[in-house]
Amino acid sequence: LSVGELPDEYYERLKQAGAKRYLLRIETSNPELFKCFHPPEQTFESRLDRLRALKRVGYQVGTGVMIGLPGQTRRDLANDILFFLEEDVDM
Repeated sequence: LSVGELPDEYYERLKQAGAKRYLLRIETSNPELFKCFHPPEQTFESRLDRLRALKRVGYQVGTGVMIGLPGQTRRDLANDILFFLEEDVDM
């Protein structure tokens, strides 16, 4: 599935209905860069919280980043890779 940020109860209901995998792209692990490309109500912290919620519910979790964002650096990309390792994403 890939239907965005949802409350825990929705993730749980979808899981009970048979969903096994969920894709929720982080788009960048740099919170300041994230702010540049999202409306104020979508924060890096809320996206990270939702990724972790998916793991807690038991999904195989996929995420990803956008490459070539204005202002993105090589260091940002290296940190993105470290983020994947630290968050133990599956895909």
